[in-house]
Amino acid sequence: MEGETNSQEKGKGCGCGCLSSVSTFITNSLEGFFYWLGFKVGRHPLKTILIVVIISGACAVGMLKFKEESDGTKLWVPQDSLAVEHQQWVGEKFPSKTLFTTIMVTAPNVLTPAVFGQLLELDRKIKELKNGTASEWKKICYRIGPVCFVSNVLELWSYNAAVIKNLTQEQILSKINQQGLRSPITGRKVSITAMLGELKRSSDDKITSAGAVKVTYGIQKDEEGEVKGENWEKEVSTTVKSWKSDVLKNVYLFNTYSFRDDAGSAISGDVTFLSAGYMLIIAYVAFMLGNLTRLRQKIWLAILGVISVGLAIGVSFGLSSAFGEMYGPVHSTLPFLLLGIGVDDMFVIVQSWNNISPHRHKTLSVEERTALALKHAGCSITITSLTDFMAFMIGATTVLPALKSFCIFAGIGILADFFIQATFFTACVALDAKRQESKRDACCCCIKLSDSYAESLCGARDRMKEFFGSVYSKVVLSLPGKVTTMVITAVLLGFNLYGTLMLRQYFDQIWFFPPDSMSYKYTSADNKYFPVDGESAAIYTGKLDYFANQIKLQKVHDIVIKDEYVVGTSMVSWYEEYRVWAKTNKPSSFFDEIESRSRIKNETLFYSWLNEYLAGVGKTFAGDVKLKNASSGLTILASRMSFKHKDMDTTQTEVKAMDQLRRKIKDIYSDEMSVFSYGRRYINWETNKIIQQELYRNVALAMAVVFLVTLVVIANLWTSLMVLTCIVLTLVNVGGLMHFWGLTIDTVTTILLVLAVGLAVDYASHIAHSFMVTAGTRQERAHITLRDMGPAVFNGGFSTFLAFILLVASNSYVFKTFFKVFFAVVLFGLFHGLCYLPVLLSAIGPSPYESARDHKSEKQHGSGRSSPVHPVSGQDNKGLEIQDKNIKDTQPNGYNIPTPDYHDVNMEDFAKKI
Repeated sequence: MEGETNSQEKGKGCGCGCLSSVSTFITNSLEGFFYWLGFKVGRHPLKTILIVVIISGACAVGMLKFKEESDGTKLWVPQDSLAVEHQQWVGEKFPSKTLFTTIMVTAPNVLTPAVFGQLLELDRKIKELKNGTASEWKKICYRIGPVCFVSNVLELWSYNAAVIKNLTQEQILSKINQQGLRSPITGRKVSITAMLGELKRSSDDKITSAGAVKVTYGIQKDEEGEVKGENWEKEVSTTVKSWKSDVLKNVYLFNTYSFRDDAGSAISGDVTFLSAGYMLIIAYVAFMLGNLTRLRQKIWLAILGVISVGLAIGVSFGLSSAFGEMYGPVHSTLPFLLLGIGVDDMFVIVQSWNNISPHRHKTLSVEERTALALKHAGCSITITSLTDFMAFMIGATTVLPALKSFCIFAGIGILADFFIQATFFTACVALDAKRQESKRDACCCCIKLSDSYAESLCGARDRMKEFFGSVYSKVVLSLPGKVTTMVITAVLLGFNLYGTLMLRQYFDQIWFFPPDSMSYKYTSADNKYFPVDGESAAIYTGKLDYFANQIKLQKVHDIVIKDEYVVGTSMVSWYEEYRVWAKTNKPSSFFDEIESRSRIKNETLFYSWLNEYLAGVGKTFAGDVKLKNASSGLTILASRMSFKHKDMDTTQTEVKAMDQLRRKIKDIYSDEMSVFSYGRRYINWETNKIIQQELYRNVALAMAVVFLVTLVVIANLWTSLMVLTCIVLTLVNVGGLMHFWGLTIDTVTTILLVLAVGLAVDYASHIAHSFMVTAGTRQERAHITLRDMGPAVFNGGFSTFLAFILLVASNSYVFKTFFKVFFAVVLFGLFHGLCYLPVLLSAIGPSPYESARDHKSEKQHGSGRSSPVHPVSGQDNKGLEIQDKNIKDTQPNGYNIPTPDYHDVNMEDFAKKI
């Protein structure tokens, strides 16, 4: 061991002198500052608590500007993206006036008279809801011209009950298989594949049966955008859910009311889990912070610690709101995050307090002990808090608004957590110590214990520290333990590296619904029965010279119906319908052929015929063409032509479909705002287009910043690199487990992986810092580090796990994903912090800080610096060293080393600080 120490000393000479000087300066400055702060807090605990509460309350006033955002466009889409520009244009030219209620009916074969009879009865019930007459439906329905919009296979028979009730199956199939079907009510083309699902065909391509049929009702909005028929939607939901039939297999429904109800219930149901999680934390912290005696039990300290986290949450929400940041759905995980980090800091502070040797507890005042405890704990929690903060600040540079806002909320909360733990909670520790000195009961402080009260040896034992010192450290740091640890590390890395490489980018909106909800059932059935039928979209055109652009409009129509990601038969173009009508009903002499396409030759006739068409047989397209009568004549301000994309099973395919169609249109119209394709889901696809790139960028930058911050604070390159390996290994393992657990890269997991960078460093940095402030050989220092910091790291990780363990029963995708990712972070973070890193440090760890080596040398050689007068109490430290010598053989680590008091340094330096 002496040779090992010498090799470390020699290694020191090979290091960078500049970094060594920086190390000395930073460690001395931080320890000096926290010693001073701890002394002041310990001397004035009540004043400290009052000041912190007042400042926290003042910051929380910013909640008056609290703004919750639920608009997905403002949450997840880069605001300078093309899809946002297109959405704004569409919103101005074609403001949404309709909400749809869609009912899906399934049966072994829906093309039967019995099923049609049920459809007719269901249609009648729905249209007679509210007042029992058809007048209510006619008030709220969205109209296309004079006609209420309903997409229903029954419209092929004009909803004529007498005819429909007498239909035979042969008549139904004959009608369905006719070419070029048009609705006798609206005159529009009818897409059978959009109405009927799970089609079966004969050898001559005739439809013989169908497994599902869709019926869609349009409801209008009023001027404020509120649904006039909200109560009607609710009644429809009730009617469909209670519908019973021996003929129908299932009846599903999807509308705005059911969507809001299902999505809301998924999150509101987790309030219980949130509350129960906090109760678990309080119970665990109370149990682990103290001992099981009337004097040392710390229930109130635990409650005050959780309150301190609550103050940090208030500061985070208040300041973030004051800065104008929005609150999104994923922000609901913030209390868990801040609670986990805050409790981790609490355990480190209390563990540092407990690490003060027994004779010091007896001989030093409360403020001195508080100063000594915070001197070491402050440096440790500074590393974790600063690295977490910087990781989130990197995340705040993202182009995704919700992620940016979340990182700002979290960053402010972590800083607040750090300052409040170092002041408010430390003051509470000092008050608890004064309670113990006055021998007052831990649960009921007004009760003073008798002078004869003696704690039971069993209740007063620190079993966690004993376990880490005498059992765990010996096992892990033994040769078989080291080999086993490194083998497990390698196996986990290989296994989960494969999973990380297989991790794919994908998101399905169905995940946001509880599995037992109507919205989930409808979406699942839609995917099953209408697998080809994908997302709706449209080609929008602006203020063009439509007469001069007739050929180009036909080219756009052709490239859309031929696009590999578009259902060709779904294309409904007002221009194509108008052109066919004009060529059929107007003299052929007014047409000519260009590029094998016909066009109207006369501009005046082009617009006058269009006006005639839209007022007559083409009235259903009146909402698709925005006309303006001016002195110069009729002009078209904007138009749209609808279509449907095919169903695509990967986000990469969706993004490719969107970009490919955009490029094809741009080849015809270079101006991306004059003619473009846009669909409601393009907003989501725009996010998916960059989400993977943003994830890799943010994680890489966060790790780089965390490494730099760790290097500055720990001030040792070799130690910082070891901590970085812990972060990298943890992230690889988390990514692999995500893949095997069925998770993908999406907006939720992107946020959680950015959080994982900050959390992963916590477990390793505490161990690394403790190793650096401990003198001895590498093996001895690793043992001492595990004994004295291991319990705090484990308790911090396990308490974080307790905070979200109940979320395993959640129905919310956000909270279930939160549980899975954080479970992986805690599991692998603790493994690398408490197993891998101590083994690595015991083998190739760097030399300790100079202050730790100097102190050991002073104690061994009796240097004149070893017994200065204590700067506060005036007590001779020499006597204390004799007591250290007397107790060193009682330590459970198996080494002839005194208990490592992190406060045992040259007190003259700290006297200057005070």
